[in-house]
Amino acid sequence: MSKPLPLSGLRVVDLADERGELCGRLLGDFGAEVIRVEPPEGARSRRIPPFHQGQSLYFAYRNFNKRGITLDLAQAADREQLHALLAGADVMVESGRPGALAAQGVDPARLPERHPTLVVTSISDFGQTGPYRDHVATDAVLEAVGGMMFKAGLPQKPPLIPPTSLAYDIGGCVGAMATLMALIQRQRTGFGQYLDVSVVESVAQTTDWSFSNAGFTLANGQPYHEKRMGSGPIYTIYRCKGGFVRLVILSPRQWRAMWEWLGKPEAFADPYWENFIARLQN
Repeated sequence: MSKPLPLSGLRVVDLADERGELCGRLLGDFGAEVIRVEPPEGARSRRIPPFHQGQSLYFAYRNFNKRGITLDLAQAADREQLHALLAGADVMVESGRPGALAAQGVDPARLPERHPTLVVTSISDFGQTGPYRDHVATDAVLEAVGGMMFKAGLPQKPPLIPPTSLAYDIGGCVGAMATLMALIQRQRTGFGQYLDVSVVESVAQTTDWSFSNAGFTLANGQPYHEKRMGSGPIYTIYRCKGGFVRLVILSPRQWRAMWEWLGKPEAFADPYWENFIARLQN
């Protein structure tokens, strides 16, 4: 008999669009029952390419392991049906523009007042507050503002946009992680809470150390002058017979595996080379 998955028994009501659909998918993969709520015209992500036999593969991948229903939140009866779902749910995920759901009579930030044990996760481009709150972005814009494109490509050429909707999927991953942390806190306190997840902040904090390293360095009073330089001076890209390989070797275990793969060259047998800084300085 197989063991239950970690989130078995949890119910998630998922109103997220392309900004955060992966959040619900991840929670479902770990055993949660995820109910995907779409408007009468269908989710916007159903119209995102690529398509196979008329179906959006973008939508299909990010909504696997979910059950679907349709609600028109402009109608009072459908709003009450949503509240009936939330009364038996543990999590609600949404990713509308800030204020959009509240304008329809469902304010995500106030839902825990009506449903005290509910964890509500809002995923938006720039967060629910601040000077960029109402700005309209795209995945490519968030990749650029979040620092991802700054490190991509050769300096003499335009920056490269990573494939697929990487920024929105990162927002979904961070949303899932934040939701799990809130569920752990609910076990201790008995109460849910409202979570404000910014996609651009998620990108800046999880995809590259440039932003965080720059902030730390400047806070210490040291100069920081990084420029776009393709593969960079640390994680070099090597041309190989079948394409290109980038090596990122950090821990001693990773270094020992690489050393053994190289045939255990005597010149690098000393444990001194297990230290990342030592290798960087040489």
